[in-house]
Amino acid sequence: MYSVFKNDQWTQAVCRLRKHRWAVAFVVFFAWIPSVFADDIEVYINSTTDFGPNILFLFDLSGSMAWREADELMPGPGEDSRYDILKSALNQVLSDDLGALNIGLAWFTGDGYNNYATGLKWPISPNSAQANTYDSAIAGGTEVRDVIESILDAQTPYGGTAIVESLYEAARYFRGDSVDLGAFAPQSWDTALQSYTGGNIEAAHPASYTPSNAFSGGGGAANYQSPINGSCQPNYVVLLSDGRPTVLNDQGKIETFLGTSCVDESNGILNDVTDWKDSANCGKELASFLANTDQIPSLPGSRVKLLTVGFALSNTVEGEAGRTFLQALATAGDGAFYEVSASLDLATILSNIVGQVSGNNESFTPPSVAVNPSNLSSSNRTFVSMFKPAHNRSWAGNLKGYFLGSSGFLDVDGNPAMTSGPDGDVFAASARSFWSSKADGAEVPEGGASEKIPSSGRKVYTYLGTSNDLTDSSNSVEASNASITSTMLGLSSYASAAERSDLIDWYRASPYGDPLHSQPVLLDYGSQKVVYIGTNSGFLHAVDATQPTAAGEYSGGDEIFAFVPEPLLKNVYPLKRNFAWGKHIYGLDGDITVWHQDANNDHVVNGADKVLLIAGMRRGGSAYYALDITNPSSPKLKWQINPSVAGFERLGQTWSRATLTTIDNKKVLIFAGGNDADQDN
Repeated sequence: MYSVFKNDQWTQAVCRLRKHRWAVAFVVFFAWIPSVFADDIEVYINSTTDFGPNILFLFDLSGSMAWREADELMPGPGEDSRYDILKSALNQVLSDDLGALNIGLAWFTGDGYNNYATGLKWPISPNSAQANTYDSAIAGGTEVRDVIESILDAQTPYGGTAIVESLYEAARYFRGDSVDLGAFAPQSWDTALQSYTGGNIEAAHPASYTPSNAFSGGGGAANYQSPINGSCQPNYVVLLSDGRPTVLNDQGKIETFLGTSCVDESNGILNDVTDWKDSANCGKELASFLANTDQIPSLPGSRVKLLTVGFALSNTVEGEAGRTFLQALATAGDGAFYEVSASLDLATILSNIVGQVSGNNESFTPPSVAVNPSNLSSSNRTFVSMFKPAHNRSWAGNLKGYFLGSSGFLDVDGNPAMTSGPDGDVFAASARSFWSSKADGAEVPEGGASEKIPSSGRKVYTYLGTSNDLTDSSNSVEASNASITSTMLGLSSYASAAERSDLIDWYRASPYGDPLHSQPVLLDYGSQKVVYIGTNSGFLHAVDATQPTAAGEYSGGDEIFAFVPEPLLKNVYPLKRNFAWGKHIYGLDGDITVWHQDANNDHVVNGADKVLLIAGMRRGGSAYYALDITNPSSPKLKWQINPSVAGFERLGQTWSRATLTTIDNKKVLIFAGGNDADQDN
């Protein structure tokens, strides 16, 4: 979001995120920490901007959604249709309080002759808000998510697929333009049926436009009330379909709206389909227009990204045409394409989307600057731990490196890594951080140390009480270690051996989690430089940061080892599912303290030197772990402190950084008594 290299920009970042931190240090064993309200991640997921992210769900209501998921047959007794699965998945996602996230609803269908892309069926609004705020006919106590569920329940899939018209009407809504395809007499809320009836099924909801009575008599005109309220407010359309578009009757109108002619797709993305080839025209143009143009000219950054979801797409020519079309839309709309599969169901996809769209790139903790041991001056390298907030229980993270120049951060090629944005400096899209195979810019999960996680042979250790040597086979986190049970991993005790193995294999290959509070620490071993960083995926990572030392060097970044405390293994299954509901998952998130017994005082780990690394957990738990990292290739657990250790029975969550000092000629660690999570509220 901002370069932490410039203090004034860091101040802007702190102000904009409204991030409040309280630092309390007492040389006593129990500390009172004031004003810790609920969970400190709320400043990220609920205060990303002054207004929460907007998501318009745009769903396929064509006739094929009445079929079974696996084929083109109607469901039999006890079987769900594609539309049943869709409703269930969305209801599951909306069942949780999504904080500042705003949700809206529209759909598309068509009969081959008439367009049937509806106006807004429900305006974008907080899903847990009172629905009678938007329609006084709805009884008090009914939440928006309940009404959306009832609206979906009342629909019957029918006809063709008017995807492009639906995008056109969605664009008009985000812009606050006049109501077009939804300009019909509205439906009204039936208290007895708990649903909307009468009017025209294509009509926009009166709460989505003004004046709200414009179409009550069957005529009139009105303008949509745009849901975009501020600069840089995240806006998304999530479009789900089980195939390609088959209806397009308004190409001329859309071209006038865009001010340009649309590419003829008859020999393009649907070239293998023998009928309805032109139905895809203007789709990519609309997606690109939404993603690359400020929809409210007075609000910089008021753009709308398009995410597409392919559901029940076959491997036939028809299925491939739909897949290709949805992928092309997502690319043009600066979004992403998702496809439901045997291993990735619709509820999980929608959950992940809802979580991810609320996140910001470029949120990071203060950097670790490499030090030249000969004179203790800063060298020309810095290492930054990054994370991307989301509504999901787990957030993406990374460790990246940059050179330091007189003008700020430089990428691995020696080019400026930052560029000016509307709210300050941001990472340039062309910037390539250390160890990245290509430009990663502001994309937190891309490149960096996370990209260097090996697909096999990764050295992942825990401590199971047998040997303090973490490299001992008894501590290896791999499927062959029978001491790691299903219940240890958060699975049911009835989980199959295959489920257990698959979960461990997934964890071993998993990318970086978020280093929300843990800051990188760099140690110089002479011929090798190593960065240590903890993350909320549970790992303490040791990363070889020896290279690069000059522009144009691309090696380095390999993980030497990853250590996960045994109590955090229970998070592995929840981490894999990563739902958009439930509390944030915390791991090894505390500050790191290094005790370097430097025998020759050269600030390099060599000779008879010893190095101890002490890491706390913050919300991840009530323990401190001390690792002997004198040889980073052979780490050892020196000791651990937790409430089961005599004298530390009342130790709370280990928020404070352990401070190394000398008392009566003895080296001691001083830390607070910990946070009591029961006092959060």
